Amino acid sequence: MGTALRVAIAELLGTSHGWHWATFVANVLGTATLIILYMRAPKLMATPRRWRAALGAGFCGGLTTFSLFQIELVTFAKDGHLLRALGYGAASIGLGLAIALAVPARRP
Repeated sequence: MGTALRVAIAELLGTSHGWHWATFVANVLGTATLIILYMRAPKLMATPRRWRAALGAGFCGGLTTFSLFQIELVTFAKDGHLLRALGYGAASIGLGLAIALAVPARRP
């Protein structure tokens, strides 16, 4: 399901010049989903290991794509767009960290 959602995001956003919005949106959405599941839904995350794996590694892993993110960074740099590569990397990682810090843990 995560992979299908990533494909839908790519189809919806299409190709844009200068920024890989589909990868960016999918990675941020997957990060937010995983953080919310773990930080705000501890009872859900106390479910059997196979369900945690299905939600975390399965759904969120299918939605996000670290390997494509790396290829995009390298491509920006090789094409002479070093500042764009740095901005894309900083924005992707920075927004993920900001989401992680913004979502408070739910007390049991």
